Amino acid sequence: MPAQNDQGRAPELSPFDKEVCELVNDTAPRPFAVVQQYGHEEDARVAAWGMAFDDHSEVTSVEGTLRISTISAERAVRRFERKPHVSARLVWLTLAGTATFAP
Repeated sequence: MPAQNDQGRAPELSPFDKEVCELVNDTAPRPFAVVQQYGHEEDARVAAWGMAFDDHSEVTSVEGTLRISTISAERAVRRFERKPHVSARLVWLTLAGTATFAP
């Protein structure tokens, strides 16, 4: 794990550490939220958070009372719809940043 130098900057990563960071960036799950919408744009709430992997998605309700594993993020959304008054939407979270080693 790289330590900071005297100027407060992290030293250059070794070639192996660079490969590890690339591996993490390439295989990171894609975070998303499931948002429930009430009526016709009357109100909304984040009902669950999830992570989409290459072959499945993991989702947990914000209350912690429901945890599901589905084949896709889109399929998870269906579990949060309550027709006819509550619809659910998938919202992808974009994170600015790349993998770095913890201090």
